[in-house]
Amino acid sequence: MGDFGFELAGLELAWQVEQNEYCRKILDLRWPEVKKYGDIKGLDPAELEAVDLITGGFPCTDISGANNDPKGIAGERSGLWKEQLRIIGALRPKYCVVENVAALLIRGIETVLGDLASLGYDAEWGVIPASWHGAPHVRQRVWILAYPKGFGREAIAFQGSFAKKDCSKKPKEWKQFLAINAGAYKIDEQWKEFENIVCGDDDGGSEAVERLKLLGNGQTPCSTYVIGEMIKKIKEDKVI
Repeated sequence: MGDFGFELAGLELAWQVEQNEYCRKILDLRWPEVKKYGDIKGLDPAELEAVDLITGGFPCTDISGANNDPKGIAGERSGLWKEQLRIIGALRPKYCVVENVAALLIRGIETVLGDLASLGYDAEWGVIPASWHGAPHVRQRVWILAYPKGFGREAIAFQGSFAKKDCSKKPKEWKQFLAINAGAYKIDEQWKEFENIVCGDDDGGSEAVERLKLLGNGQTPCSTYVIGEMIKKIKEDKVI
């Protein structure tokens, strides 16, 4: 879902990596023309088109406070960060955006920042609630923005760039997503096309469980939209 926000900001999607079958259904529904790859483990970077931005949220399973025995970023699932890092190191994008739950601050952010530094990237980060951008829920998440060392600028003031936004001036699709989050699913004919597969009624079937898991793991598009806008301003050298 985070890709939706980047797209609204005017960024073009080149490819997506997702191993979960149900999540891939949603990606295929929304972006049928975008190249899809499965399990990131063993994925050959040579297959991937070079891009300016790589963004992703590695699994929070071993990091989240909901885990009674968190292993941190060294855990089996959250350890997939190393695979994301491998792709970043091979493609060397101009920007990287990494997302995870707020508990990353005490269960592995030093590893993420150190790994990025080892590849020659500086980084800024902050815990940004989705409610800052108009979402009807708090959803505290760590967002990390990385770029090559020697970028030639002072600190970008990452946290300050995420001040609360006036959603009334955002694209129609942004306001549509916020209304969807609030429960107003039947907004217009465009959304009805996606409603059944994404937010269908809970009939007790397995797909209802998959929908809830997808929404729980997904990134909030209103936040990725703001990040996308910020990256464009950085490229235009308009951010102090």
